[in-house]
Amino acid sequence: MESREETKKETQLDELPGLNTTEIQQEQNNQVERKEHNESGPKSTKLLIFFEILASIGSIMMGMDQFVVSGASLYAQPDLHIDSNLWSWITSGPLFGAIAGSVIAIPHNALFGRRPTFIVSCILYDTGVFMSTFAQSYGVLLAGRLIFGVGKGLEAMTLPIYLAELVPKSHRGGHLNLFQTFQMFGDFLGAVISSIFANVPGTWRYMFGSGFIAPTIQLVGMFFVPESPRWLVQKGRVDAARNSWKRIRQDTMKGRMEFEEMVEKVQEERCNERSFFSILKEVICNRRTRAMFIFGGLLPFASLWSGSAAVGYYMSDLFKSLGLTDKKSIYMQLPVEFVNFLSVLPAFYILDRFGRRRVMLTLMPISVLALIMIGLSDLSHSLTTRVVIFVIGFFIYYFSYNPSFGTLAWVVNGELFESHTRNLGMASCAFWIFGNAAISTYTFSRQIDAYGTIGAFGVFAAIVFVFWLIFLFVFVDTSKLSLEDVKERFEGGMRAIIRRNTREMVAHIRRFGEKWGCGIQSTLS
Repeated sequence: MESREETKKETQLDELPGLNTTEIQQEQNNQVERKEHNESGPKSTKLLIFFEILASIGSIMMGMDQFVVSGASLYAQPDLHIDSNLWSWITSGPLFGAIAGSVIAIPHNALFGRRPTFIVSCILYDTGVFMSTFAQSYGVLLAGRLIFGVGKGLEAMTLPIYLAELVPKSHRGGHLNLFQTFQMFGDFLGAVISSIFANVPGTWRYMFGSGFIAPTIQLVGMFFVPESPRWLVQKGRVDAARNSWKRIRQDTMKGRMEFEEMVEKVQEERCNERSFFSILKEVICNRRTRAMFIFGGLLPFASLWSGSAAVGYYMSDLFKSLGLTDKKSIYMQLPVEFVNFLSVLPAFYILDRFGRRRVMLTLMPISVLALIMIGLSDLSHSLTTRVVIFVIGFFIYYFSYNPSFGTLAWVVNGELFESHTRNLGMASCAFWIFGNAAISTYTFSRQIDAYGTIGAFGVFAAIVFVFWLIFLFVFVDTSKLSLEDVKERFEGGMRAIIRRNTREMVAHIRRFGEKWGCGIQSTLS
């Protein structure tokens, strides 16, 4: 129907007297521009979704690993004669390895591109899994876990950059959430695998061995995905970038304009290309760039010190501490992790619909209450009551954490930095994420021993509340902005951001007060 109307309009244009061929063609181009302007943005091809899924599959391993290790700990520790203190290095080892991986990712991404970095990370994943599966000693198991972690760091640093550089800005939040979604699906898959092998002889080796599947699929798939068009332009390969772009975007006028705009800005940045030390100097001395790195670093602190990584690695131990048996502790992970996976799905809609700031500041206080509820579950004398409160508390926690600061630690950092600081920015993000995850995981069992469940989760709740107060003043909403335009939101540095957010909050409070006051007056009258 729409195509008939367009044909009819074109015929009417041809029949108009006084219009030459050039004017008719110009009017037809204007009609196309107006039509595309009404669309939400340049449309993606179906191949883009396929490429994004292939690139994100490796992140399944990040989630799987937490709950595979959680289940394996109940069997591997007695089998290899490992005490709880030494086992804390097995749980946190991949996170320390990931710190090294995130540092290696800086030069590797800059020199070789996004796709080769994915390939190397998959090889390291499989190597680490192989060593862990067939380990006969603590040393070999720890070495395998560290190598696995290096691959994890490479993947985690590269994937958000790759997705941010591929997808249209109007839908970037939802697309970047693929990383978190696949990770949460990995959590659930890890719980399923632990339950399947709970009664099989050699249980823990099968649990670790299941880690071959996801990185191997991704390794094969990486030979079919395109390189990032932005990275190709940075290397002066504009024709290759255009071919890569055509595979992921429909050939519309708006899409072509976005490509040309991206080429122009990246080439301008290439002309002003800087050394690593000059970039580091800019991070330290330039107020705008420094603010980006401070803001990007605060998000991982808030996310990981809510206990998200630690409880994943110790979930079966937490259920066991409530009074359940080993097998029941593993089985109880299933409903909790299924809800964990479901809870990340709303982020596909709400992050772009309502904006990053509103989602973050609305859901963080709910996480605080949920963490308090989880801690208080230990006070009950009834096993059933303890388990019910504990599980419901985690349901509430996941539905408030995953769509907000759990996802945004990756999403915002993926879209935050300018082209010349992006590699360093994402490496710093991965460093802070894995560093905080490693420390919080390594110390978690010690916190439980020292403070009990109430104290440990009370500390997490207090930390989240403090970060909520901080984000009231420093959170910058990057929704629906191009990667090049995001930097304008950070002009003036942190002081300017705090002043702007303070003014907006005061104005919002005044509007709310006036509305509330008018409502009271109308009620009284």
